Amino acid sequence: MKKLLAILLCLVMVFSLSVNAFAEDGPHAHTITIENPYDGYVYQAYQIFDGDLTKEGVLSNVAWGSGIDGAAFLADLKANVAAYAACNSAADVATTLAALTSKNIDDPAAMAFADIAAKYVVENIEKDLSVQGAGVYTISGLEDGYYIVINKTIPNEPETTYSRYILEVVRDITVVHKGDFPKVEKKIVEGENRVDVNEAGVGEVVNYEIIGTIPSSIDTYVTYYYAFRDTLSKGLDYNEDSIKVTIDGKDVTQYFYIEVLPYVASEDTDPYKGGTAIYVGIKDILALERVYNESSVVDDINHNSKVILTYSATLNEDALIAVAGNPNKVRLEYDNNPNTEDEPTFPTPDKPTPPDPVGITPEDEVETYVTKLRILKKDGQGNPLKGAEFTLTGEAVKTIIVTKQTFAPAAGSETPIYWELNDGTFTPDAPIFDDPATDDVDEDTSHAYKNLDPTHVIKEVKEIVTKTEAVDVKAFVGEDGYVTFTGLAAGDYVLTETVTPAGFNTINPIDFTVEFDANTKKFSISGEDRNLIAVLGDNTLYAEVINVAGSTLPSTGGIGTTIFYIVGGILVAGSLIFLVTKKRMS
Repeated sequence: MKKLLAILLCLVMVFSLSVNAFAEDGPHAHTITIENPYDGYVYQAYQIFDGDLTKEGVLSNVAWGSGIDGAAFLADLKANVAAYAACNSAADVATTLAALTSKNIDDPAAMAFADIAAKYVVENIEKDLSVQGAGVYTISGLEDGYYIVINKTIPNEPETTYSRYILEVVRDITVVHKGDFPKVEKKIVEGENRVDVNEAGVGEVVNYEIIGTIPSSIDTYVTYYYAFRDTLSKGLDYNEDSIKVTIDGKDVTQYFYIEVLPYVASEDTDPYKGGTAIYVGIKDILALERVYNESSVVDDINHNSKVILTYSATLNEDALIAVAGNPNKVRLEYDNNPNTEDEPTFPTPDKPTPPDPVGITPEDEVETYVTKLRILKKDGQGNPLKGAEFTLTGEAVKTIIVTKQTFAPAAGSETPIYWELNDGTFTPDAPIFDDPATDDVDEDTSHAYKNLDPTHVIKEVKEIVTKTEAVDVKAFVGEDGYVTFTGLAAGDYVLTETVTPAGFNTINPIDFTVEFDANTKKFSISGEDRNLIAVLGDNTLYAEVINVAGSTLPSTGGIGTTIFYIVGGILVAGSLIFLVTKKRMS
């Protein structure tokens, strides 16, 4: 009996083990986990094939799944993909697909299978298989079978792209979002260097280089829209016909559509208001592989390819000065859906129509800084001194904007009013008249005024001086003793007083060097006379130039006119004595 009981126990244990083994091959509720680090995507899974799933992941007894219109799908597949022409059932299609992908997972016939299947999926009426997640997405409650996972929607944000259709035999399985996006980088070209921040003078040319990449998923696209959206601020003028586009060193500019238009600002605070919008794009960049002109042929556009756009702009008189740089930005627009049915094209420079929705990269921005030198001319007592002329000399001088102030008729202006004095100067202080109600008779100032009516206002005068062969700019100070040289870049300069007000001594020339730190975005002064030029908090340069009056020297060693006064006095006195004496004698 003990032996019989032992045998029976063994049989029970073996039977229970076999039940577990059979259960592993039975139907289960499975989960697909999709790894995607970005939020806001929506995925949905559709069962294409139903069948019996083994623990090894083999699907047998294949039939059409609940998520596909099998009859319509089969008809389309047989008619349009030669590899499936002989298929008459779901099992035939599954066998053919397995044979194709065993040799090449990216076989065109396999990819065509997914494209056509997506056209005939039907919503699962038993459960909602559409799930949103945050970085990791899950679709649960899936029965055994072969599924297509479709990326239904993507967030309306930069750096987004639809996933290529995902095909999987469902167990509990993790897949990766099959799609990435290109990137764009903009730089200022200075010789051999590529920088994000630089300095330049007004009138100087700034060269730009923009590098766009190609996504690793490019092989899943039939056509691929690709376009640069570049924007110049108001202080930069685009240099006509300076655009060039290359791919892997090949000049393909002739195949890109180029449009340069005034930038339309959505609000007054937009730093690009009044600037220029540049659009350089192509409907299908993959079409360049089909160009047979040997000088511009692109053998293969792949994820290692680089699309490089170069052009230049000139810093103009509207440039922002010192504390703010002159920005220039770019973004890249791209096709973000590999699941379209577009046909291959031949490249043309016609204006492309962006897909809807279109992928957009974050903007990349660079800046160019420029500064100015403001000079105040003063006498030894600290009063503004007009009548002086300064000359600014330097190899870095390209275009200089000379700004000074003068007084002009008011003509109904709402700006502060000034009165002209008898000595030709102006004052904002109204004349004072004697007040009969007071005993103060010294308060009257009206006698110093040339005109008792306030008829003038300060007017700012600008003159744009462009360097030709000369490397210097001359300018007189204004009525208030100020003159400003705007448009300075880094470089060596000499400030010379070329006209000195009468009665004053001419200053020595001031030698200084303007330097710029791209990391801090700040200007600084070096050189022999660096202590005479200050850098203000707004990143501009300032100098006070003081003229000392000439000396009135004493005169010694000569009689001069004194002898005439002495002799004259003696003659007058003698005449009086003679007249008095003669009268008494009479």
